[in-house]
Amino acid sequence: MELKYNFTELEYIDFVLRTAKKRNQKNLLLTTICLAVVFAAILVASHAQALVIALAVVILILFIFVGAFLQKAVIRKMAKDKIKKLGKAFFTQEKAVELTDAGLIMASSLATTKIRYENIVHTYQDDRFSYIEIRGGSKIFIPVGTSGLAQFLDNLKQKTGMEKG
Repeated sequence: MELKYNFTELEYIDFVLRTAKKRNQKNLLLTTICLAVVFAAILVASHAQALVIALAVVILILFIFVGAFLQKAVIRKMAKDKIKKLGKAFFTQEKAVELTDAGLIMASSLATTKIRYENIVHTYQDDRFSYIEIRGGSKIFIPVGTSGLAQFLDNLKQKTGMEKG
């Protein structure tokens, strides 16, 4: 079974931001906890007054928000650079994913890639995309409105032995 689809440059940027957000949430949480512990240790060791503690909390909160904002801007810039590198043709030409007996074949204007079924970790969907996650962290994303997507994913789950859902 073959599934043909397209996505735009904006959809690609959205995909990059969504996957980076999921990947980086844990890192942001760990960084926040570490910073809070360091701030708390400094404040306890210095016998700080309430005003200094409040100021430290405000600085920590600002750091977290500025860091998250800058991270999003950096990721967006990297995605735009990747779009330039891929070229306009990549986003205007159709992509195809095909289920074969040997595995999944993904074809675009740039390359054809073969992926064995045992290297597919799982599939999932959000409000905009369906994702096929490949061992090693790579993902194939397909816009949700793609015709035949549900049947394709059902067939993929049967071939990989994944349960539906």
